[in-house]
Order: sequence, then structure tokens, then C-alpha cells
Amino acid sequence: IALGAIFAYFLLFSGRITAELAVQAHFDPLTNLLNRRGFEERARQELKRATRTGSPVSLLMIDANDFKRINDTWGHQVGDRALQAIANGIRARVRQYDVVGRLGGDEFAVLLPGLDGDAAAALIPRLLESIAAQPTEHGGRLTVSIGRASMESPGDGMVGTGLRQESAEGEMLRRLAKVADEDLYGVKRTRF
Repeated sequence: IALGAIFAYFLLFSGRITAELAVQAHFDPLTNLLNRRGFEERARQELKRATRTGSPVSLLMIDANDFKRINDTWGHQVGDRALQAIANGIRARVRQYDVVGRLGGDEFAVLLPGLDGDAAAALIPRLLESIAAQPTEHGGRLTVSIGRASMESPGDGMVGTGLRQESAEGEMLRRLAKVADEDLYGVKRTRF
């Protein structure tokens, strides 16, 4: 009986560790958003769904403005709290089923299933306002630049490409990210 109890304890303990490792592998501990790996996995799932239903999907790439200055002037702890504030500002304006991730550094991404280009464009000013309204320790307002890309009917042009389904969603995500990044850099260039 004692051996059985010990074995059961180890099974339970290893299950908890496995679950904790799965969370760590997919979430950013600073912002509690999906990390790059978690974001890409969830985004591919949503793109697969959008392809199946023929519904539009949009991607926003969000980059903090002047983040290096915040870190250099007020320190990394204040910079970390600025990243948390940006994450809170994003969460406050997106839907519960939108896919939000911190891709690294001061770069965030939001996949918006079911939103076409016009609806995604209409969301951007609300996100900017929500992020700017977050309290900060450095006394200034947080500003970000946002790039957008949309697919009105995911999968168009993908038929007959010979790609495996999982590769097709990965390719769609790469295309969206490339366009959103180009738009983001265009936005940043007009800031200066």
C-alpha cells in the first residue's frame, strides 16, 4: 500500500510539473500574454478555422515607441511595468477570443478572427487610446505604433499549392506578419 501511495504521489507530482512546463512554454511570465510560440500555435488554429468558414481575419503588430529611452532613463523595472501596462491596454480593448501575444522585447501581436480590414482599422485608435490611458511610473504617456494586415477570405490562392494544411496556416501567418510589419514600419517612419 505504501509503495502504491508513493507511486500515485509521483504520478500526480509529475502531472503538475508537466502542466506547469506547458504553461511556461506558451506564456510570457511578465505580461501573462502568450509568448511567440504560444501565439503562433493559437494563430495557426484560428487561421485554420477562418479558412474552413471563409471568414476574414486581421493581424495587428504593435511596437512600443521610445521604449529604449524608458529603460535607459528610468531603469528596467520601470520598463517592465511599461510592458505590463501596454499588455493591459491591449487586453482592455480586444475580445476574449482574440489571440494576443508578446513576441519579444517591446513587440506585441493581436490576431483578430472575424474582423476584416475596416473593422481592424477602426480598432486601432481605441487601442492607442487604451494604451495611452494606462498609468505609468515614468510620468509620461505610453505610445505605440500599430501595423495592420487583413485577409478577407483566408485560403484564397492557397488551393492547389501543395502545402500541407499546417504549413498553409503557417504560410498565411507569415504573409500576414510580413504585411503588418511593413505597415508598422511605415507608421513608425511617419512619426519622425
